[in-house]
Amino acid sequence: ETALIESMEGNRGEPRNKPPFPGVQGAWKLPTVVNNVETIANVSAIIKNGASWFAEHGVEGCSGTKVYTMMGDVNLPGLCEVDMGTPLRTIIDEYSGGMKDDKKFKGALVGGAAGVFLSDKLLDVKMDYNSLSDYAAVLGSGAILVMNEDVDMVEMLWSVIRFFRHESCGKCSPCSRGNEILYKLITSIRKGVGKEEDLDQMIEIASVMQNTSFCPLGQSLIMPVKSAIENFREDFLAKIK
Repeated sequence: ETALIESMEGNRGEPRNKPPFPGVQGAWKLPTVVNNVETIANVSAIIKNGASWFAEHGVEGCSGTKVYTMMGDVNLPGLCEVDMGTPLRTIIDEYSGGMKDDKKFKGALVGGAAGVFLSDKLLDVKMDYNSLSDYAAVLGSGAILVMNEDVDMVEMLWSVIRFFRHESCGKCSPCSRGNEILYKLITSIRKGVGKEEDLDQMIEIASVMQNTSFCPLGQSLIMPVKSAIENFREDFLAKIK
C-alpha cells in the first residue's frame, strides 16, 4: 500500500518504513485509507440494508459475499459474486459453466500470483478466509485460475516466479536476489537440466525471503512455490528425470 502511495506521488514505487502508517500519514503526508474497491463497494449496501442483512450471507467469521475472478479452463470465465464460503467445486460447476472441453480438473491457483496452488484434493474446500487458512492457503482478491489435466505445473510456477522477478523493486536484497536465484533454478528444471534437490532449495530460499524481505512481495512467494512443489511434485520430477 505504501508503494502505491509513493507511485501516486510520482516517485519510484518502493514501500515505506512503517510507522507512520497510511492512516496517520499517507498520500502527501495526509491521513489515507488504502482499501480494495470491493470493500468500499460494500459500504453503501450495508448502510442501506443494515449489518444483519450483510451477516445473513457468507459463513460465521466471514460475512457477506465475495467477487471471484474466474480464469483458465472453465466454460464461462469472468466475474461471479457468491456467498463467502461457497465451495470451489460449486463456483466452477454452477457459476463458471464447468470445466472447458470436459477436461478433468487438475488444480487451481487461488489468490492471484501470490496465492496457493490447490490440488483436486481441495476441490470441495470452502472459499472463505478462515477455511482456506486451515490449509495454509489464501483467498486474496478472489482471483481463481482453474487448470485442467493437461497443464504443466512447472510452466505455471515458472510464470509466477518470472512475474515476481520482474516486479521486485530492488529495495531489499532478500527479494531481489532471492527472486533471481529462484528464477534460475526453475528455468533449469523447465529445461530438463535441474536436480531433485533444487526443489527443496527453492522452498528454503522462498522461506528465507518470507522472513527477511522488506514488504509482502518478497514475503509471499513462499506460498506459490511451496504449494506447487508439494502438491504437484510429480510434475517437477518428470521434468527433472
